Amino acid sequence: MSEAKEYYFRVKDVDTASSLIDLFDIDLNYSYWPVNIWLTNLLRLYKSEIIELLKKYDISVKSCR
Repeated sequence: MSEAKEYYFRVKDVDTASSLIDLFDIDLNYSYWPVNIWLTNLLRLYKSEIIELLKKYDISVKSCR
């Protein structure tokens, strides 16, 4: 089992994170189709909140350094 990796986006990279959210699409097998659509749309629905949390996280990390 591989170890999970954490990716860190700085505030100046928020546009990149925003575009990644726009590209996010779960496309698994057909039996999970409703769940795939729900998760994809849920992430897009909360896009602005996610971006704000990324900004707050960046400020928090900077203050710890």
